[in-house]
Amino acid sequence: LQTESMVSEDILSESSELTLSTDELNLALLNLAMMTPTLQTMELMIKLFKHMEDNRRAGNVDASPNAATYTLLMVTFGDRGNDHQAAKFVCERMMDATRKRGLELDNTAVTVGARCLKKAGDISNAEKLLSESLGESGSGVEVSPGVFRHALTLYKEDNLQEDALKLLDVFITETGIDGSERSIDDFVKSLIRWPQRNRRGNRIATALHHQNILEYIETHCVDRNDTYGLGGSSVNPTMCYLPSQSVWRELLRSLFRAAKQESKGQYELVRRACRCLVNSSREETHPDHFVLQAGLTAAEALGDAKLASDMILWAWENAEQFVETASHSHWSSHGGGDHSSEFSDGEPLSSFGMVTGKTEDDNLDAELDSLFGSTNPCDSDSSGGAEERKASKLGDEERSNLLSTYGPAN
Repeated sequence: LQTESMVSEDILSESSELTLSTDELNLALLNLAMMTPTLQTMELMIKLFKHMEDNRRAGNVDASPNAATYTLLMVTFGDRGNDHQAAKFVCERMMDATRKRGLELDNTAVTVGARCLKKAGDISNAEKLLSESLGESGSGVEVSPGVFRHALTLYKEDNLQEDALKLLDVFITETGIDGSERSIDDFVKSLIRWPQRNRRGNRIATALHHQNILEYIETHCVDRNDTYGLGGSSVNPTMCYLPSQSVWRELLRSLFRAAKQESKGQYELVRRACRCLVNSSREETHPDHFVLQAGLTAAEALGDAKLASDMILWAWENAEQFVETASHSHWSSHGGGDHSSEFSDGEPLSSFGMVTGKTEDDNLDAELDSLFGSTNPCDSDSSGGAEERKASKLGDEERSNLLSTYGPAN
């Protein structure tokens, strides 16, 4: 640190005859960033950054900040130094340089900036960064899915359901369909897993949100071969995104919960989701326990014999696999090991068809746990579990009394 401090002070000295380029100054910043974050190293980095900005004002473009400069500072302040407001300030300076001086950004700078703004809770600047990166006035960078996920996290924190659905439209348009189905699937599943409670602990109504997602998919998304039978003039031919079976199951689970808790037995949306599931199913897939239960419940509630018949036929055509999965689910619920369902290739399921494995966007939802509790709709009523577990623990004195009364365990 002493050596780096001396070098930095020499660079910053007015009497210094050193003429360093942007890359060389960035290297000095990188050496400071690799050290343990302290107030002294942070101050030196800020001084070097101001020195580079002074070079820019003096017309020395070859020694002024570039995208890598801002990235280094944001990572150091936000990720390593845990100073999210300082990282936010650097991101704002980067956005200002892009607008006013035509700073060329790259995907890394945009991604790191979006992450810093998410941690700072600055949804306004996060929207501006995304818009400017994508728009004609932006740098034309290829925005990664992570930037959209950071924006979605902020929308979830502020319960901006309509804005989040609009973000899905932008995400599909910008990322394209070919080769991006997995990224879109992960984003849609994260969108479906909306928090059940806000910062104050009040329950959030999500029935309309999930209805809007269903209607969006029905209207804007269609198989290239029109597997769902939803084709027509209302479908955008440039957005032929086909949701995977796991996406439909995630949406079905949320719609089914809403039908029982919020919509007082209104199963029409459940029926529509089940119909899409049946129509889009592949030969090697079969309904698990939850999907079959939801479909038959909706069919009974609405008097839809055709849906009931199709659900049973779907299960019957794969009877051997279905029985095997049911037995595995029963075994798992009684302490057995992990078993995978063929409903979604290689994806672990519980006995109710819920995903028990981790997917890419689980990390995104996990960041909200500290704010809202679980983002899983099925876990929304378990907020008192920690207190109950805490209350159930025996103290040392109680344990001693218990052992003296009944004797040690054999």
